[in-house]
Amino acid sequence: MPKRLVAIDPGRSTGFVDITLDEDGPGITHAAVVSWDDRFSLEQLIYGREAMANGPPDAIVVESFRLFANKAAEQVGEEFPSVRVIGLVELVAHQHNHLDRIFFQQPAVRKRIQIKEPFKSQLPKSPHARDAFQHARYYWIMKLGVKI
Repeated sequence: MPKRLVAIDPGRSTGFVDITLDEDGPGITHAAVVSWDDRFSLEQLIYGREAMANGPPDAIVVESFRLFANKAAEQVGEEFPSVRVIGLVELVAHQHNHLDRIFFQQPAVRKRIQIKEPFKSQLPKSPHARDAFQHARYYWIMKLGVKI
């Protein structure tokens, strides 16, 4: 069974990438940008019948959110969509007994990761999907020692 990694860049536009790693190497199974109105479709993207063809995710990597004092005034009145998407992902993972498979990463880590071919051409042009891929690649390289 291939290793399956889901990575999420939460927000009003949420980046999503589903990658499998098998004997042939890594491959993007699905990459998308989920709009705020469709945010509840994340459950189908992670645990739907089509997604589960590769088994449940071994890891769900999520970009974390922190409110810093120097940015707080800019956030007055904000609905914090990133936080709400993170809560949704945690709820869905909990419903599948996979809370222990969620790993958070600071936004800055993705800046250290390049997107190379063949992955670059497989991703949507949206920066959110690309950010999700960079989080996935960082996790695999830094946490698992797999060069993708």
